[in-house]
Amino acid sequence: MFREHASIKVHSHVHCKVTALQSECSSTVTALQSECSSTVTALQSECSSTVTALQSECSTVTALNRNAATLLQHFNRNAAALLQHFNQNAVALLQHFNQNTVAL
Repeated sequence: MFREHASIKVHSHVHCKVTALQSECSSTVTALQSECSSTVTALQSECSSTVTALQSECSTVTALNRNAATLLQHFNRNAAALLQHFNQNAVALLQHFNQNTVAL
């Protein structure tokens, strides 16, 4: 009879411990799930902000590249026009120089 009573008492004690551990584990799992959810949400927000910032930066770089290409085209046209005028003026000056030399 004592053994049965002791066995029931031990079984009851073990059952209480198991129940307490299950409850503690359940609370820990719930807390971890909540923490993970918050972390995932924060990371998603941070990633979204970073992506938005990078997209904006890429748009700026694209616009700058377009502007640089346009400026380069204008520069090339102006440089070609200036070179043409320079050559024409050089030819005209050379002709005047030759005429003046012949006249002397």
